[in-house]
Amino acid sequence: MKKIFLTILCLWLAVGGESPALDVAAKLLEDYQQQRRACGDEDELAMLRLRADFTWLKAWTALETDDEAYELASEELLALREQAYLLAKARYEQGLASLRDVYETGAQLYYMTKSSQRVRPTLEEELRTMRMTLLRAARATGNKAEELKTEIIWYNNVELILTDFDLMYGEELRDLSREQYQQGLISYWELALTEINLLKVTSEEQYAAYVAELYKAIEANEVATSRNDYRITELLFHARARLVEHRKWENLSH
Repeated sequence: MKKIFLTILCLWLAVGGESPALDVAAKLLEDYQQQRRACGDEDELAMLRLRADFTWLKAWTALETDDEAYELASEELLALREQAYLLAKARYEQGLASLRDVYETGAQLYYMTKSSQRVRPTLEEELRTMRMTLLRAARATGNKAEELKTEIIWYNNVELILTDFDLMYGEELRDLSREQYQQGLISYWELALTEINLLKVTSEEQYAAYVAELYKAIEANEVATSRNDYRITELLFHARARLVEHRKWENLSH
């Protein structure tokens, strides 16, 4: 436990140092893969999706500063999103993945094809059908969290309404997740990821404070077992991604 904590603490401290913005994210991605392999819990789809998220960061940081790097990263990202979607569909047909996996990866692919003006004519309709299927299932079982997650994915990737709906559904999901966690209905990991996804970073100091609290929560909940190493790393990767995105947005705004 001490070794794990020191490792992630060093990664946190590096956020405020001179390391290039993507270096910490790259290290977290590498650790994630090694940790899943070490505990015999490798998942090709999960790894593809994280690789795509990292490639998005590469494209985002190169935007308006390095056209060639941006184009290369964008092409790589589109290929990874397509790989993930096709793998999720194949697994779903074999009964090895959920419809949500197909919906999420399909929505991410749709966002990429739309921004690169390579929209597949049938993909939006497929996503619309999946959305309604997931919403009906969530409402039939009274699963409000699943309903909110389905809508957040839709508005973030297909409708591209990133203000009112994103914030409204995100805050409602966060509040619901906190209640569910207190009642023992969801895991710490689900709660923490919801918190990170909603995190609106306004300064590096705020981010550092948030990550420090995340470490404390990990220790307090005693979830940092050897089998859970990769979950810690995944949470930190997503938190790091928010900071990279925020820094770039600030640069573009000035």
